[in-house]
Amino acid sequence: FNLKTYDLHGHWDEPMAAVHHSPLTHADSPININTLARSWAEAGVPKNMLVLGIPYYGRSFRLQNPNMTMPGAPALGPGSDGGEGIPVNKICHLIRGGVQEQYIPEQKVPYFVMGDEWVGFDNLRSVREKAMLVASNHLGGVALWTLDQDDHRGVCGEKWSITFEVIHGLGRAEYVDYVAAKQESLRTLINHKIVHTSKEIGYYSDVQNSTMAARKEAELEQLQNDLATLQDQQQKQWMQVQRSATLGGKAIPPLDQPSWKL
Repeated sequence: FNLKTYDLHGHWDEPMAAVHHSPLTHADSPININTLARSWAEAGVPKNMLVLGIPYYGRSFRLQNPNMTMPGAPALGPGSDGGEGIPVNKICHLIRGGVQEQYIPEQKVPYFVMGDEWVGFDNLRSVREKAMLVASNHLGGVALWTLDQDDHRGVCGEKWSITFEVIHGLGRAEYVDYVAAKQESLRTLINHKIVHTSKEIGYYSDVQNSTMAARKEAELEQLQNDLATLQDQQQKQWMQVQRSATLGGKAIPPLDQPSWKL
């Protein structure tokens, strides 16, 4: 069961207010991730079949009064995103540029305000805490919507920063398994290319095309060098991963520092 635990609020609400669309908890409303997941479990769905949705985007509102910026302030409509959502890989630029993150303690999610625009989003800490909820309650896993909205190029810092926080939040074993699977997929890809290139060398040798055979032999040598380099890098990375797991993983991001820094 994939729980769409985002877009719980938006510009479609009546009355419209600047409310976070994916709160982890909420003392005054049952519309939050923790309560919704618990409700499904209490209704009889096995916990290990519940998959929690984590958004990689924020939702904006245009405030009715720019001087009233607290969560729940009256809003006139969607902000600059036109109701489409603002991906994390754009939000991180704003944070690095000096936009100040605010935190809603009772909901465990952040927001920021720019002029008359209010944006509720997820940062490094909030996705970590959502993943920790999954791990501590032995839920089935997480559904990330969507990976391409993470900072996959590392423009704001670490590549895939949001995704790695989710992995750390799920726990040590999941992090180690993730790195192992990634390493294996890269080795498999290069080995596949080596086999394919070797066959091409045989073909061009059979048809006496020495130029293409020589070119493919050079490609094969490069692939073999790439594989050796990759294996060396992966061995070093694997040692770091094992050490990280032994130490208990990465510390949870603090509240008093921006999620993305210059």
